Amino acid sequence: MYTTRTANWLKSDRIRSSQVADQSQIDDNHSHLQPLDWVRWGIENQGFLFSDIIGTRAYVVGHENVAPVARGLKEILGEIHPTSTVIGFPALGGANTLVEIEAVAVRGS
Repeated sequence: MYTTRTANWLKSDRIRSSQVADQSQIDDNHSHLQPLDWVRWGIENQGFLFSDIIGTRAYVVGHENVAPVARGLKEILGEIHPTSTVIGFPALGGANTLVEIEAVAVRGS
């Protein structure tokens, strides 16, 4: 059994932590990876563990943002070691969408 979840981060989203960052920037604080919180919620809500993630795909606005997002995913998912792909695009579906993250989980992986 497997599940997949996708979440977006918008320029207008608020960071829910003590860190302060420009909401329109992709930075080293990894605030742009907040969609992983939604991915975690969706996966765990289906009875899977976050460690069941076997792969992620991140779609990022701007080629210059690919490396920071890849570093952030590696830092956050480091112990899980899923396959990960980060792709830069000039724009995503919503005008304010900066990052879209998709994760696939397989129970007991």
